[in-house]
Amino acid sequence: MLNELPRYDRSLSYEDNYQQAPDPVELDVPPVPGPAEDGRWRFCGLPVDSPLGIPAGPLLNGRWCLYYASLGFDVLTYKTVRSSARACYPLPNLQPVECGMLEGGERELPTAAEMHGSWAVSFGMPSREPDVWRADVERTRRLLPPGKLLSVSVVGSVQPGWSIEQLAD
Repeated sequence: MLNELPRYDRSLSYEDNYQQAPDPVELDVPPVPGPAEDGRWRFCGLPVDSPLGIPAGPLLNGRWCLYYASLGFDVLTYKTVRSSARACYPLPNLQPVECGMLEGGERELPTAAEMHGSWAVSFGMPSREPDVWRADVERTRRLLPPGKLLSVSVVGSVQPGWSIEQLAD
Protein backbone atom coordinates (compact mmCIF):
# COMPACT_ATOMS: atom_id res chain seq x y z
CA MET A 1 0.00 0.00 0.00
CA LEU A 2 2.72 2.50 0.94
CA ASN A 3 4.34 2.26 -2.50
CA GLU A 4 1.00 3.30 -4.02
CA LEU A 5 0.75 6.54 -2.03
CA PRO A 6 1.30 9.78 -3.97
CA ARG A 7 4.59 11.62 -3.68
CA TYR A 8 6.46 14.37 -5.49
CA ASP A 9 6.62 13.39 -9.16
CA ARG A 10 10.06 14.34 -10.48
CA SER A 11 8.87 13.98 -14.09
CA LEU A 12 6.47 16.92 -13.56
CA SER A 13 7.38 20.56 -13.04
CA TYR A 14 7.51 22.11 -9.60
CA GLU A 15 4.39 24.09 -10.52
CA ASP A 16 2.50 20.94 -11.52
CA ASN A 17 3.48 19.25 -8.25
CA TYR A 18 2.47 22.39 -6.33
CA GLN A 19 -0.98 22.40 -7.96
CA GLN A 20 -1.54 18.64 -7.74
CA ALA A 21 -0.96 18.06 -4.04
CA PRO A 22 -2.71 14.91 -2.82
CA ASP A 23 -5.57 14.98 -0.35
CA PRO A 24 -4.95 13.62 3.15
CA VAL A 25 -5.50 9.89 3.50
CA GLU A 26 -7.01 7.83 6.28
CA LEU A 27 -4.41 5.44 7.64
CA ASP A 28 -4.29 3.62 10.94
CA VAL A 29 -1.02 5.10 12.20
CA PRO A 30 0.02 3.50 15.50
CA PRO A 31 1.04 5.88 18.29
CA VAL A 32 4.74 6.23 19.08
CA PRO A 33 5.41 5.53 22.76
CA GLY A 34 6.73 8.63 24.48
CA PRO A 35 9.93 8.99 26.47
CA ALA A 36 10.05 7.33 29.87
CA GLU A 37 10.27 10.54 31.93
CA ASP A 38 6.78 11.93 31.21
CA GLY A 39 5.42 9.92 28.29
CA ARG A 40 5.28 13.00 26.04
CA TRP A 41 7.46 13.93 23.07
CA ARG A 42 8.66 17.50 22.65
CA PHE A 43 10.17 19.39 19.74
CA CYS A 44 11.78 22.75 20.58
CA GLY A 45 9.94 22.57 23.89
CA LEU A 46 6.53 22.09 22.25
CA PRO A 47 4.49 18.90 22.69
CA VAL A 48 4.17 16.63 19.64
CA ASP A 49 2.75 13.15 19.19
CA SER A 50 6.12 11.81 18.03
CA PRO A 51 9.54 13.02 16.90
CA LEU A 52 8.83 11.73 13.39
CA GLY A 53 9.39 14.69 11.10
CA ILE A 54 9.70 15.46 7.43
CA PRO A 55 11.91 18.18 5.94
CA ALA A 56 10.78 21.03 3.74
CA GLY A 57 11.74 19.40 0.43
CA PRO A 58 8.47 17.67 -0.51
CA LEU A 59 6.14 19.99 1.45
CA LEU A 60 5.52 22.56 -1.29
CA ASN A 61 2.37 24.02 0.26
CA GLY A 62 -0.18 23.44 2.98
CA ARG A 63 -1.96 20.69 1.08
CA TRP A 64 1.28 18.71 0.92
CA CYS A 65 1.82 19.34 4.66
CA LEU A 66 -1.66 18.07 5.52
CA TYR A 67 -1.14 15.01 3.32
CA TYR A 68 2.12 14.07 5.05
CA ALA A 69 0.54 14.77 8.45
CA SER A 70 -2.11 12.19 7.55
CA LEU A 71 0.69 9.67 6.89
CA GLY A 72 1.85 10.00 10.51
CA PHE A 73 4.49 12.72 10.35
CA ASP A 74 4.16 15.01 13.36
CA VAL A 75 6.87 17.63 12.78
CA LEU A 76 6.36 19.23 9.36
CA THR A 77 8.51 21.90 7.74
CA TYR A 78 6.77 24.00 5.09
CA LYS A 79 8.95 24.46 1.97
CA THR A 80 11.24 27.47 2.25
CA VAL A 81 9.49 30.68 1.20
CA ARG A 82 10.82 34.11 0.35
CA SER A 83 9.97 37.75 0.94
CA SER A 84 9.13 38.00 -2.78
CA ALA A 85 7.96 35.61 -5.50
CA ARG A 86 10.55 33.56 -7.35
CA ALA A 87 10.12 30.89 -10.03
CA CYS A 88 11.60 27.40 -9.81
CA TYR A 89 14.57 26.36 -11.91
CA PRO A 90 13.66 24.28 -14.96
CA LEU A 91 13.68 20.46 -14.87
CA PRO A 92 15.37 18.37 -13.72
CA ASN A 93 14.91 19.45 -10.09
CA LEU A 94 15.46 16.04 -8.50
CA GLN A 95 17.94 13.63 -10.01
CA PRO A 96 18.94 10.31 -8.44
CA VAL A 97 22.72 9.94 -8.45
CA GLU A 98 25.03 6.95 -8.09
CA CYS A 99 27.52 7.65 -5.36
CA GLY A 100 29.18 6.05 -2.41
CA MET A 101 31.29 7.88 0.11
CA LEU A 102 32.20 11.32 -1.25
CA GLU A 103 35.62 12.85 -0.68
CA GLY A 104 34.70 16.49 -1.31
CA GLY A 105 36.41 17.22 -4.61
CA GLU A 106 33.89 15.60 -6.94
CA ARG A 107 32.68 17.87 -9.74
CA GLU A 108 30.24 15.40 -11.28
CA LEU A 109 28.39 12.29 -10.21
CA PRO A 110 26.85 9.67 -12.47
CA THR A 111 23.06 9.90 -12.63
CA ALA A 112 20.74 6.98 -11.94
CA ALA A 113 17.35 6.08 -13.36
CA GLU A 114 15.89 5.26 -9.94
CA MET A 115 16.46 6.45 -6.38
CA HIS A 116 18.72 4.06 -4.46
CA GLY A 117 20.43 6.39 -2.04
CA SER A 118 21.06 10.02 -2.92
CA TRP A 119 19.51 12.89 -4.84
CA ALA A 120 20.98 15.90 -6.55
CA VAL A 121 18.53 18.73 -5.83
CA SER A 122 18.12 21.97 -7.80
CA PHE A 123 14.94 23.98 -7.17
CA GLY A 124 16.42 27.46 -6.72
CA MET A 125 14.24 28.12 -3.66
CA PRO A 126 11.02 29.07 -5.49
CA SER A 127 8.31 30.96 -3.65
CA ARG A 128 4.85 32.41 -4.05
CA GLU A 129 4.18 36.02 -3.07
CA PRO A 130 4.18 36.48 0.73
CA ASP A 131 0.43 37.16 0.83
CA VAL A 132 -0.16 33.76 -0.79
CA TRP A 133 2.11 31.66 1.39
CA ARG A 134 1.16 33.49 4.61
CA ALA A 135 -2.53 32.73 4.03
CA ASP A 136 -1.67 29.12 3.17
CA VAL A 137 0.44 28.71 6.32
CA GLU A 138 -2.39 30.11 8.48
CA ARG A 139 -4.93 27.78 6.86
CA THR A 140 -2.60 24.82 7.31
CA ARG A 141 -2.02 25.61 11.00
CA ARG A 142 -5.78 25.75 11.57
CA LEU A 143 -6.33 22.39 9.85
CA LEU A 144 -3.48 20.44 11.44
CA PRO A 145 -4.70 18.08 14.16
CA PRO A 146 -3.43 18.48 17.73
CA GLY A 147 -0.04 16.88 18.30
CA LYS A 148 1.32 18.08 14.94
CA LEU A 149 3.78 20.96 14.63
CA LEU A 150 4.32 23.15 11.58
CA SER A 151 7.53 25.10 11.12
CA VAL A 152 8.18 27.46 8.24
CA SER A 153 11.52 28.25 6.66
CA VAL A 154 11.60 31.90 5.49
CA VAL A 155 14.36 33.63 3.52
CA GLY A 156 14.54 37.33 2.81
CA SER A 157 15.15 38.32 -0.80
CA VAL A 158 17.18 41.53 -0.61
CA GLN A 159 16.19 44.27 -3.04
CA PRO A 160 18.64 46.96 -4.22
CA GLY A 161 18.82 49.85 -1.76
CA TRP A 162 17.00 48.05 1.06
CA SER A 163 17.95 48.59 4.69
CA ILE A 164 18.12 45.73 7.17
CA GLU A 165 14.77 46.92 8.58
CA GLN A 166 13.11 46.69 5.16
CA LEU A 167 14.45 43.17 4.73
CA ALA A 168 13.14 42.17 8.17
CA ASP A 169 9.66 43.51 7.37
